[in-house]
Amino acid sequence: MTRTRSGRLPSSPHQNLAYDSNEEEIEIAEEIEREDEQVDNESTIIVDPNVPVFQTIQTNAIIENGFCVLRSLGNGRYEIIQLSRFTETRMGEPDVGEQIECVSERKQLFTAMRASMRATVAKIEHACASADKENFPFMKLPTEIRDAVYEVSVKIPGPIRIRHSPFSATSRNLVLNLRCASSQVLAESNRYFYSNNFHVGEMPKDESIFNILQKVGQNMVEVTFEWWGWAQKDPTTLAFIKSLPKVKILNVSLTEYCVNGGLKSHKRQHLFQGVESIKKFNKSNGFDALVQFRGLEEVRVHRSPSLSLRPSNIDLNDDEIKALEVFLNAELTKPKIIKASTLGKKSKRVRSDDGDDDDDYEP
Repeated sequence: MTRTRSGRLPSSPHQNLAYDSNEEEIEIAEEIEREDEQVDNESTIIVDPNVPVFQTIQTNAIIENGFCVLRSLGNGRYEIIQLSRFTETRMGEPDVGEQIECVSERKQLFTAMRASMRATVAKIEHACASADKENFPFMKLPTEIRDAVYEVSVKIPGPIRIRHSPFSATSRNLVLNLRCASSQVLAESNRYFYSNNFHVGEMPKDESIFNILQKVGQNMVEVTFEWWGWAQKDPTTLAFIKSLPKVKILNVSLTEYCVNGGLKSHKRQHLFQGVESIKKFNKSNGFDALVQFRGLEEVRVHRSPSLSLRPSNIDLNDDEIKALEVFLNAELTKPKIIKASTLGKKSKRVRSDDGDDDDDYEP
């Protein structure tokens, strides 16, 4: 295939095609072709240093307004594909595909353009929004002001509930879309977002949602566990919370089903059964899994909204809740247990009289 010296992309191996106002295909006269070649060497590019985004190309060649793809041919020559001149149908015809395929650099350019098209469209949208005064220069604000915005937009007083979707039943005051604005905003807002109290409920069955939960969980510091007395679900949820590396504060929310053994199918619990102060809780499903938590800095115990807002036959007073909180703080703030594989040798585990495991601990 022979390319013209003017750098135009012909629509067939031996023709240059353009569209008139009626979008009818016409041949460009050879005289115009020669005229373009004569002025081609006189073309210059002028860049305003104050506005480097916009470059001025000075040439007598006919270049229509619209979206273009530019490819360097070397020695100051360029191939220009004026996409706005042709319809989708025309660009998709076999002869155009053949001309793209036969020049490897041209094909690489089109492939790269297709991969970056979303970013290109986003740039155009941002430019239009800026021209229409719709963009706000948020990143030009002082750091202190941006921090104040993050504190009121991605941090809320109550817990963020995480159930069957990554963030369901969250406060309307939580502006998560702000974190999607840019990678810098995401990084800057992380310390405010992850200082929230995350309510982790039943583990989602959807793998993609669980993966999101697991990824977010890697930075959680404060977590709320609502104790429902399930024989399988509660221990599973607690096992997940235990796997989160940065959790330091655990809020235990008590429902009517975790008191006096609960109303659900009962599974025998083994630990701390002789402790009188927590006798209303130590027979409930999930108790053993809860009291084996280690490495926390603080445990808070309170009534669940489901127990506080509706009448219940459960006899539970504030002193009993406080006693459970004191007990859990004493146990759950102990150092984490070091696994035998970490020590490089087998550790002997001995069950003590109070139900705790006398094992090796991290300092």
